[in-house]
Amino acid sequence: MTALVRLCLHNRALTLILVGVLLGIGWLSADRLKQELFPPIDVPFVAVIATQPGAGASAVADDVVAPVEEALESAEGLQGFTSTARDGVATFTLEYDFGDDQDERREQVQERLVDVRLPDGADLRVEAFAPGDGAVYGVSVFGGDEAEISAYVEDTLRPALEGVDGVAEAEVTGGVTQQVIVELDPEALAENGLGVSDVSTALDSANRSLAVGSVVADETDLPVTVTDATTSVADIEAVEVSRGAGGGAAAGAGAGGAGAGGAAASEGGTGQAGGAGASAADPAAAPGTGAGAEAPAAAEPEPPTIGELGTVTLTDAGDGQTISRTNGEPAVTVEVLADQNADVVELVGAVVAVVEENPPPDGASVTEVVNQEPEITSNINALVRDALLGIGVLIVLLLLFLRRVGPTVVAGVSIPTSIAVALGLMYVQDISLNIITIGALLVAAARW
Repeated sequence: MTALVRLCLHNRALTLILVGVLLGIGWLSADRLKQELFPPIDVPFVAVIATQPGAGASAVADDVVAPVEEALESAEGLQGFTSTARDGVATFTLEYDFGDDQDERREQVQERLVDVRLPDGADLRVEAFAPGDGAVYGVSVFGGDEAEISAYVEDTLRPALEGVDGVAEAEVTGGVTQQVIVELDPEALAENGLGVSDVSTALDSANRSLAVGSVVADETDLPVTVTDATTSVADIEAVEVSRGAGGGAAAGAGAGGAGAGGAAASEGGTGQAGGAGASAADPAAAPGTGAGAEAPAAAEPEPPTIGELGTVTLTDAGDGQTISRTNGEPAVTVEVLADQNADVVELVGAVVAVVEENPPPDGASVTEVVNQEPEITSNINALVRDALLGIGVLIVLLLLFLRRVGPTVVAGVSIPTSIAVALGLMYVQDISLNIITIGALLVAAARW
């Protein structure tokens, strides 16, 4: 250390150039460092949440918990798991070793749950624990017509927010939900030999997902699922309804009763499929009488659509599964979740710009409810303030006691140089400016 000090004192110009370079590196690095409230931490836990609305705790345990546990118990790297069943919901907590890749474990769990058969209406989602997974920004839209606000958030604001680079998801709570009502015409059903169950089966077939295999991306096995879904009233109206077993029987009975000729032809062994109301005594109507004669096959009619069997309407169903209120009024809240590698400060700025570019409907107001940017900026400003304060106090004390300018300047330059070197190393190692690293830099600056 003594030799280094002597070298710096004997080569003052070189030392000043080196200090300037280090300060420049620190300045550039600080401008490029990712800024967030919490550092990314891989907590060795993965959560699975299953919902089955209207089911009791015992039904959830039998119909949901049992098949999910069977699918998870042999998962690779799993140290253990716990499950809890309550009315309408089941939770599973999976524990892994520290150091395991959390994203890889979550994808592994999702792949194992693809083939789990659950009761109708049940739903599964997989979540990972992380300190920084909370919303980085959120707004509440209230006042005015609730239906208009819900439509504005779902159709305008939410898609615009999810299109911002760095946004992982925009979660919506509150507002009114909509439901599709299909009113069937009994006469149209009877004419086509169909029943309500046939329409229900057609709707189920038009809204299904099928696991078809998996693909490997970056050494991670990802499940592939083909999804077919109706997303609008027009899609539902265009769903074709095929005749099931019950519909076919009804149709056959109707055809047989349409005329006596059909029955007579069948009994005479003519081989015809039964003329629609034609008499077997009419030569023109029964040209194929005789052994082995066959009637030409009738063309298969096009199956009717739901729109031809009734009407499909979209209506408001009242409050959704969550209720949000702001200042005592019903509201719709939108919370923005950031990608793991996003710069929160830049992201919040972009999100605020999107909110301003998409004003709410007349009579509605938008108020900010979550914003991590001021806290992050405040911590960074505190770091700069404390560093400058430490430099000032150090210079004053050295001048009072040493009464020499040289050592005072050297000591005064050492604090910002040390911080600059630390910022440069943080940039090289891809470490963000967050509440932990800023606190460490503040402690280091105070120790000087």
